[in-house]
Formats: sequence, structure tokens, C-alpha cells
Amino acid sequence: MPRRLLLAFSLLVSFVTSAADPPAEQALSSVIAEYERILKQVDPISAGQEGDRDALRRWPDVRPGAARENRMRLEALAGELAKIDTRELAAGSSLSYALLARQIAFDIERLDFDLDRVAFNNDSGFHTLADYVARTTTLSSREDAEAWLARLEALSDYYDQNLANLRRGIRTKLTQPKIVVDRVLDVARRQAATPPDGSALLAPFARRPPALPEADWSRYRSRALALVRERIRPAQRAFVRFLEQEYGPAARPELGLRTVPGGEQMYRFLARAETTT
Repeated sequence: MPRRLLLAFSLLVSFVTSAADPPAEQALSSVIAEYERILKQVDPISAGQEGDRDALRRWPDVRPGAARENRMRLEALAGELAKIDTRELAAGSSLSYALLARQIAFDIERLDFDLDRVAFNNDSGFHTLADYVARTTTLSSREDAEAWLARLEALSDYYDQNLANLRRGIRTKLTQPKIVVDRVLDVARRQAATPPDGSALLAPFARRPPALPEADWSRYRSRALALVRERIRPAQRAFVRFLEQEYGPAARPELGLRTVPGGEQMYRFLARAETTT
């Protein structure tokens, strides 16, 4: 997703249109801007890093309904792109058009495979995302602290969404192999067993910014610690039980993605999507 945000940003940089530009150029600029809005909605982590204040309060929405809505928006955008008369585009714009058309097609195809059913891989996943974001989050103001608290408050719901997707993967026979599950389980157990006051999620509170009084800073950190203890640790323990009791027994016996239903098509898509630029 960050790569796609970078694509949208690079396309936008090259598109500063005016009323004097041909209609095709203006239409392409509008489509690129809308694509960036879609990506920011889908990927609040990257959007927050790019300065979107609202995104700093959210995790990705991985519910099936959100995926369906995203697909409809992308299909509508592909339709708008198809209406553009490419003969009116300059050479550089034609290249941007081709890149964007291909990326939108990949995005739609990716949604068709329902890859949210595979919520983790060998070394990362939804369960490690918050720790990563915590390590890269700097709190410089009251607004920053409140945004991070909002994310912590929403984290247990994010866990619930991903567990629902993983259960859908079990039902549809799309699971990770046992060797991957064992490694993820090891990480999940360590997360769940870490004392709340040693949680990586408190990393943003390691250093108080000068703009915040000590009393306010202490209150924010106390709230974060309470969220870890009362909401996040129970969600992490539930993830451990899920892996032990449900997902582990359903893990696929073989490594190859081709061994799952539709795996050959999925493998070919991922090879195309991840090896092209």
C-alpha cells in the first residue's frame, strides 16, 4: 500500500492543471486525485505519516463491507479513466494514464481474491502492525497524544476484524502453513505475556514533549497503560487462544500456495502484482 501511495503522489506532482489544459488532462488529474483519496482511506497508516490528522486516529478497516465499498469506488474510478480520450494526452500523461490504469486493475483483482483472509505472514501481520507504528510514532502535541490514544482504543476492534477474516479463511480452506502459524504463535504468546507497563505500545510516551505539562503527560500515559491492560491484552490473549484452538489445527499441511483452492490463480496474480513497477 505505501508503494501505491507513492505512485499516486508521484503522479499528482506531475499534474498541475489549469483551465487552459485539454479536457483529457484535467480529467486525468481529477482521477489521480480521487485515487489518492481512496488510498488514504484504505491505508490510514501511510496517510497519517503523510500528514493526515484524521488518519492518525485509525487502523485499516478490514471488514468485508469496507472491501466491497472500496471495490465499487475503484470500479467507478476505472470507468472514469476509460472515458478519457488518450489522444489528447501529452506523452508523459499517457504514461501516467497507463500506470494508473494498471494499478487500479491490480487493486480490483486483489480484492477479488479476498486476501484479507490471510492476515499474517511469516514475519509480520496485523498483530505486529501496532508495535511497528508505536516505534515510529512521535508525540509532539496534545493532538498527537489524543490521536495515539484513539488508535489504542480502536486496536481491540481491529483484532476482532482480523480474527473474523482468519475464520473466513478457515471456512474457505485458505490458511497459512503450520510452520508460519507456529512462528506467529510464538510472537503472539510473547506479546500477550509481556507486562502491560512493558508494552511496545507505550513507546510513544517515552519522552515528554516540551509543549505538554507533566500532569497532562502523566494522565495520557496512564490512560494508555489502562487501555493496554484492560482492552489490548485481552484481545492479544484471545488471538493466542484462537491460534492454538482454531487456526493451528486448520493450518494447511504444505507450504505451497498452489495447494489451496484457487491457489494457482492467486500465486500468478501475486507474482504479477509484486514483481512489476
